[in-house]
Amino acid sequence: MSFGVQFGNIYDEIARIMVLLCGGIEARTIPVVRAHRVFFGVSATNIRAMGLDVDPRVYRLATFWH
Repeated sequence: MSFGVQFGNIYDEIARIMVLLCGGIEARTIPVVRAHRVFFGVSATNIRAMGLDVDPRVYRLATFWH
């Protein structure tokens, strides 16, 4: 199982911040970028290979699983 963050397009966001910094804006005035979506992935193959039992509710919570 893993948790992660999905950014829309991280390179566009980095470029936008660089334009602001190169334009002379102070770094402390740039807003913090927060993830728009967090995902939860489950690998059923690995769970079965390790012989673990997982509550079926975990699969319903997962964004994706394989």
